[in-house]
Amino acid sequence: MTPEDNKRLYYIRGILRNRFEERGAAYWDDEKALRYLRNAVERGASVSDLEVHAKRAVNWSSFFNPIRDALGDDLYDNSDFPSS
Repeated sequence: MTPEDNKRLYYIRGILRNRFEERGAAYWDDEKALRYLRNAVERGASVSDLEVHAKRAVNWSSFFNPIRDALGDDLYDNSDFPSS
């Protein structure tokens, strides 16, 4: 992962945090979110696609469930984040 990709992942994390807080998300963990974004990129997700998807997400599940389905169930431990 390039330094530019890493910088964009921080930006994507901010998009997600802001979108979910606007909708009253009860739980958010910056470090876990960044770790999951990095895992997704390491497993082949496009940073650009993650950004587009983040701008459309309405909650955590709507963002990460399709990514997990595409990249594998072990992308993150389901116990880390409650269902939205």
